[in-house]
Amino acid sequence: MMKLNHLKLATRLILSFAVLSALAALIALVGLSSLAAQSTRFEDVVFDNSRKIALCDDLIRSIAAASASISAIILNGDDTAIVNQELTQLKLERAEYDQNWTALERLPASDAGRVIRKKIDAGKIMARAANDAVIALVLDKKLSEARVALTASAMPLNAIWLAALVENQAFQTAQSEEQIQASNQEMARAKTLLLVITGAVILGGLWLGLLVTGSIQQPVNGLLKAMAEVARTGDLNQNVQYAGRDEFATLVSEFNGMLEKQRLTTQAIESQNWVNTGMTSVAEQLRSDLSLGELSRLTVSCLARYTEAQAAALFVFDEEHQYLSLMASFAYELRKGISNRFALGEGLVGQAALEKQLISVTNLPADYSRIASATGDTLPRNVLVMPLVHENQIKGVLELSRVTEFDPVALDLLRRAGDAIAVGLHVAQSAENT
Repeated sequence: MMKLNHLKLATRLILSFAVLSALAALIALVGLSSLAAQSTRFEDVVFDNSRKIALCDDLIRSIAAASASISAIILNGDDTAIVNQELTQLKLERAEYDQNWTALERLPASDAGRVIRKKIDAGKIMARAANDAVIALVLDKKLSEARVALTASAMPLNAIWLAALVENQAFQTAQSEEQIQASNQEMARAKTLLLVITGAVILGGLWLGLLVTGSIQQPVNGLLKAMAEVARTGDLNQNVQYAGRDEFATLVSEFNGMLEKQRLTTQAIESQNWVNTGMTSVAEQLRSDLSLGELSRLTVSCLARYTEAQAAALFVFDEEHQYLSLMASFAYELRKGISNRFALGEGLVGQAALEKQLISVTNLPADYSRIASATGDTLPRNVLVMPLVHENQIKGVLELSRVTEFDPVALDLLRRAGDAIAVGLHVAQSAENT
């Protein structure tokens, strides 16, 4: 799985913006679609119910008008012109009723609504039959019988028919209120869903923001912590760890590289200061008023202590007899069967003098001179045998032993000190010969 810190910073920000934009678009799409659907449904419900109630009103009005026409026919049964006029009006009212009823039938209805419609239709059939019977009696000039039929049959059946229509009107009104309430509840649920989705998107955006911020903050905090530690303690041994592949990886790498360069520079300065201090200490021992033996002793002791060598020895070259003899030592133990004088080329001391080259030995034999202390002795790990040369003339050999290896800085000091000691030996030997 791709990690955020493997992406470039700009890519991360663009990706975050794209995700948040997509989530915002999703909210808008879901919310608008849901609200639009609910709004359309609400409008349809309101329109259908309003249409049903309006048609019921028209049907009731048509029945009332028809009843009025029948009453006028009975009252004016002897006047043919009025009777014909009212019959024409009755036909118009019935045609309008049938047209409105057909329109109502086309509208959807619940099971309860369909039951009421059947009652209305049955009432219409019986009421119209009774009304037609009354009209027939009037047309036969049987007015008294027509009045009886009207009162006994037509009017009760018209009332039943009208009552069914009123019941339907009340039912449609109640159903309209219920459907409006249901639509309002659906709208409320849609709004709640929209709020929930919005909240989820906001939380997702916050989480994504924290994720992106964390991927940026972690390397920044690491750098700031390392900088603060360097500023507080001066410790350059800091190394910021970051596994990303973005711009911060380059920044962290540059910072670590800067610290490494600073460490190397600081180490070089410290090493140079250490060498200079050592040279100053050696120079203080090389006084011209000292004898050869005293100069050798002070010099060997100074170098051994400064370089932390556990043992040291200085061999001075006798030009007349062409051999090197032990002049001074520091914790030095003579090896069994080995003389403290060496001819040129004899042993490590004589070989170093002959070649005028530094010899460093790490794999020492078991019978080599051991480093002694109050608690025992041990074999040195590293022995340096360094010729002391002045104007290409061998003046002596310095041997130092240590239980740890001499590092390059110590070797640099010893080479430089060797030149100074060679001069000091030359001056001391010249003074003794005069």
